[in-house]
Amino acid sequence: MKYIFILFFLFSICSCSVIQRRLYSPTQVNSPSLQEKKDYNLSASVSTPPGFDFNSSYAITNRLAVIGGLYTYKNRDTEQHYYIFSPTFDSALLLYKHNGFHTGAGVYIPLVKDKNSFFISLFGIYTNGNFEMNETLYDNSTTTVSPKFNFYKSKINRWSLQGSVHFYNKIIHQTLTTRLNYVGYNHVITDYTLQEQSSYNLPPLAYPKWSTFLDFSFDTKIFFTKNQTVGLQLFGTLSGRLNSKDFDFYYYPIRLGTGFVIKPPFKNKK
Repeated sequence: MKYIFILFFLFSICSCSVIQRRLYSPTQVNSPSLQEKKDYNLSASVSTPPGFDFNSSYAITNRLAVIGGLYTYKNRDTEQHYYIFSPTFDSALLLYKHNGFHTGAGVYIPLVKDKNSFFISLFGIYTNGNFEMNETLYDNSTTTVSPKFNFYKSKINRWSLQGSVHFYNKIIHQTLTTRLNYVGYNHVITDYTLQEQSSYNLPPLAYPKWSTFLDFSFDTKIFFTKNQTVGLQLFGTLSGRLNSKDFDFYYYPIRLGTGFVIKPPFKNKK
């Protein structure tokens, strides 16, 4: 048993790095600060991994609201696959492109009657997007360094349910959100071979096309004036996959960003 453990340890350290093709990246959580009928939010932000979001929301009544937005992300990554006891390695230049839109509806409810400081909200959201990965792979184990080019394109749809807790004061609006995402890859077009798709964990060949992610997010809006019309937005999302053994493709776990938000002047309900 002792020798088996030693052999397993040596084997595990021999392969020091693998090429991680990150097929999934969380989007910014649309966390509107709604307090009364006809209230709205408009925001534009930048984030990392590199991306841009435009989000909006509108309160139809004192309880019902709709949300929507657009996103476009584009980032580059360099990955290597090498072994400790080998001078050769593979390197990959990866370009990821994400773009799409989301729309949703839900409710926002004050926790204390006749007060506008604490709210909870619940939204159902549908996101329709496109994903593209372009790879330039260099096999440095050969004398001829001629790169290999591949691509992977698919539709990526998300069905989401998010619940939030909101705290408002005269300057800061703070929101904490949990979002459950049911994510699907379909209409895949790729020139990776069937063996490569399986080896690289590309859905839907290697794994089922549907997987579930859970997001935890904060959203902070800091307004420049007491009437809360224009403010600075700071946000972050930590994303984790449920049932990871069944959906073992790589992904980006974090999104952080900043932007500006516009609201109408707030008027206390009489």
